Amino acid sequence: MSGWAVLIAAHAVHTVVGADAGTAFSSARTWHYQLQRVQVPELVASSAEVLVIDGEDESRRPWAPETLETLKLLPDGGRRVVLAYLSIGEAEDYRADFKPEWRRRRPSWILAENPEWRGNYPVRFWDPEWNQIVDARVERLIRQGFDGLYLDRVDVTEHPGVARAYAKACSADCPQIEVQMAALVGRVARRARELRAGALVVPQNGIVLLERLSTVVDGWAIEDTYFHGERRATTAHTRWVEETLQRLRGRAPVLAVDYIRRKRSVDEFTRRATASGYLAFAAPSRALDRGPRSNRARPALSLDARPTP
Repeated sequence: MSGWAVLIAAHAVHTVVGADAGTAFSSARTWHYQLQRVQVPELVASSAEVLVIDGEDESRRPWAPETLETLKLLPDGGRRVVLAYLSIGEAEDYRADFKPEWRRRRPSWILAENPEWRGNYPVRFWDPEWNQIVDARVERLIRQGFDGLYLDRVDVTEHPGVARAYAKACSADCPQIEVQMAALVGRVARRARELRAGALVVPQNGIVLLERLSTVVDGWAIEDTYFHGERRATTAHTRWVEETLQRLRGRAPVLAVDYIRRKRSVDEFTRRATASGYLAFAAPSRALDRGPRSNRARPALSLDARPTP
């Protein structure tokens, strides 16, 4: 038996089935976000209390349920929350549900490739075919055993091509595009919780939707609050993010990630994010391909203790 198999077997003895993911999530103080080059033993050994990974392993296969159960156990015997990354605003050509013929001729609801992320395509997220794909992904991920979903690209509403497509397709009495995205997030949340009571839903970015979704989601994730690369974000941007996220005060965690490497930047980000009551994670690369060699975010304060901006 390989060392990896032994590790799985050893942890499987300590089943976490039935443990309350919601309670563990609300009390978490650290998190780790990694979508590529995942090494399960490294994650198992991590002290991160919340883990966000892709729904597929490095071979593009669904994670085995026993692997997810192993990841849910912290080294000290506590409960780790494991969320599946799911993009609901872009199609990814490396997914199994991206049909081969779409590489030659895309359906009308798939727009031009995102120039910043090869193989990613903003979509007309209100299209019924895309909604069916999202529904199928939600079902697969929840049935695999994930505690919930980490929803990326809810901010695709801000993409000029998507906004133009919506305006063109929409009649005079259409709801705002943000209302449509909020409806999609709500649909995802309902389906996830039909499959598993208490399934967690955490969107990333798109905080303009927070007012509509504050009672639907279990937390929120935000990128680039304090730094854009190694440069500090503008005071106005940081203030807007912090003021907007006040709506979650006292009821839901905020997962903050900035992409920085320099120790001085990491220390400042960690200090400021923690003072705002957020779980802080400094990622050295937007590729999110680094293991948790150190997850040193200081303990997050209660959101009730956040200073008023």
